[in-house]
This record gives sequence, C-alpha cells and structure tokens, in this order.
Amino acid sequence: IDGNMIIKMWQLSNPVLPWSRIIIDEAQDLNDAARAVVEAQMGRAQVIAVGDTYQQINAWNGAVNALDKFPITRRLWLTNCWRFGPEIAAAANEVLVDLGSEHLISGHGPNGIIQPAGDPDVRLSRTNATAVGRALQEIRRGRRPHIIGGASDVVNFCRSVVAMQDGRAPEHPELACFDSWADVMAYAADDELGGDLAPLVDLIVRFGAKTIVQTMGSQPPEKRADLILSTVHKIKGRQWGAVEIADDFQILPGDPFNEVEETRLLYVAVTRAQFELDLSQVPFFPQHKPEETTNGT
Repeated sequence: IDGNMIIKMWQLSNPVLPWSRIIIDEAQDLNDAARAVVEAQMGRAQVIAVGDTYQQINAWNGAVNALDKFPITRRLWLTNCWRFGPEIAAAANEVLVDLGSEHLISGHGPNGIIQPAGDPDVRLSRTNATAVGRALQEIRRGRRPHIIGGASDVVNFCRSVVAMQDGRAPEHPELACFDSWADVMAYAADDELGGDLAPLVDLIVRFGAKTIVQTMGSQPPEKRADLILSTVHKIKGRQWGAVEIADDFQILPGDPFNEVEETRLLYVAVTRAQFELDLSQVPFFPQHKPEETTNGT
C-alpha cells in the first residue's frame, strides 16, 4: 500500500484532529485527501495554509493547490526573501512575470552574482537523465558526483535496455510495447509522442546502457561528493551557495506554448541559490549566455 492510499483511507475514516490551530506548509502541493481532512476541521480549528502557487510542481503526482481550494477568509502576501539579495530576486521575478504573478519577490539577503559558475555546489536539472549524463562526465574526469535521491529510475530503464540488446524481453513498462532497441530509438527520434523517452535514449547512445548500470550502481555520500546533482523535484526547501542550472529547461520568455509546470520548475530552481547563480545554459535567460568570441583577421 502506498502513502497516498493510506492517506485516502485515513480521510474516509472522517478523523477529528484534536487541535485548535492547524498549520499546513507547502499547501500548493498537497495530497487531495489530506486537503479534505484539513478542510473538514474548519469551524472547529483555525487553519493557516502556507504556500506559493508558483512553486506547485507535483501536479503530475496527483497533488493539488489547496490555496485555490480552501475557503480562505484572509490572505497575506509574504514577498520578502532573506535567502538571497536583489540580483537573484530579479532573475526569479523574470520567471514570475512570465507566470503572470501580480506579486514579485524582494530580495533582502546577501548580495549575489549571476555568472558562469566554475565549481558550483549543486547542478539542477529538469530530468534525471540529464543529471546522470553529467554524473558520468564527472566520473570520467575522476570526480565523485552524488545524485540526490539516486538514479534508480534511469538504472532500471537501462537494465531493461540491456535485456533488449541481449535479445531478452524487457521488464520496464516504458519498453513493454517495443520489439527491439532499434524500435525504441526510432520512436524517440521520429514520433511526436517520443519526446519523453528522447533524453534517456540520447543518454544511452552517448554512454551505453551497460556502462550506466555498472557506473551508477553506487555513489559517494552527499557530504563527500565533488559535485551534487539533482532534479528540481527533489530539492524543494533546500538551498546552496552556488547553483548551476542545466540546459534541459527549454521554455522561452513570453512563449505562449510554455507549459506552466515547466515554468514553475524553473522558478523553483532559480530560487535555490544564495550567493551565485549560473544561468548561462538556460534559454529563458539569453542575456546571461556567454558572448561568443571570434578571432580577428
């Protein structure tokens, strides 16, 4: 039984919580059954919901924005931030404007800088495939990277690819409908629906499925790593001094086709840095792309 099912069973038991004040954090990404339990306490307890609509990034997993569902009687805007100063706040506000926010952040923390980071504390990406690709590059350089939360999803996918390449049936559900690895590569390259598999296919083409399984089976503890890697979904609430954002955030400023949750992911990524932020690889911020130099004649 998974956690969501346990919470749903708890909600169906109509629990009465014995508190006069209930405070909910991360209310923008709340399990809907948990939301119903809290809402049922209204009238007998004061409910304080804390959250940020523009940090809602778990709708894919069934989470809901309780800030839009609770019958809120008083709303307060907490726009002052002490994690970073005005420089990083300005970058975050660019994303907020694109999301249509009426309220922007005011950075009251230490002064920061936006520039290419030579040795960042963490590199944040949209997908685990990108994190694994960077980890393999670092390992080739003799470094010891750590991926927050591990890379079991990528490793399990690669194990099934190895099975396909050896003529055996794959166990991974994403590969169950394919007869061969060649079919998977063709689907990722040519089919409109193949975009979700494309990063994994590209990773395997670059490094090899067997190499990924053998290399990513273990990793050093986070405190002993040379570089920390993570997807944005795994680092909510965390912060680092120097943050580099990977190039797999492909949204563009002002593009009407931007997916809202993808833009929110970028907003969360930008707001993890305290002092130094590397946006040089992110298309949304073309002003921070390093200028190309040409040789004079």
